Amino acid sequence: MLERILGRAPSIQIENHALDIHPRTGKLSLGYYDIRKKWMPVYYRPVSEYVDHTAMPRDICESIVQNGQQLIDVGAGLAELTPKVAVKKGKKPIIIDPLNYDYIHQLLSRARRKNLSKENILLVDQLLERVSVYLDPSPPYSSYTSRCTGKIFQ
Repeated sequence: MLERILGRAPSIQIENHALDIHPRTGKLSLGYYDIRKKWMPVYYRPVSEYVDHTAMPRDICESIVQNGQQLIDVGAGLAELTPKVAVKKGKKPIIIDPLNYDYIHQLLSRARRKNLSKENILLVDQLLERVSVYLDPSPPYSSYTSRCTGKIFQ
């Protein structure tokens, strides 16, 4: 099915989840087929995009961290905000998402073994760290903690 969208087979596929690296642009894309067989892209926005597009006021995230509240994210995908808040709090977030994070971890791990550009290697490593926050049952998240110092929005 993804072949119809891409015009070729995806780079890596596990069940209804796939990772693709565009042959010309090198752009990495992730997604899955929902129950209606519709392709659903998985986004991996950095925190800076939340600020740039005013999607999330800085004060809300900082208050979640300071007040010990638990973060619930519906449709978290692989965006940076939720893992970063979780690491700062040292508390696992509640994620409501049809995305299978085990499959995503496997896709990214397989992609890491491919011949990737330096930019994509860094991206895949960052995405693997974010997924590990969701899959790791016990905070603190040591592999990701070193990158989450200071305020959430810097």
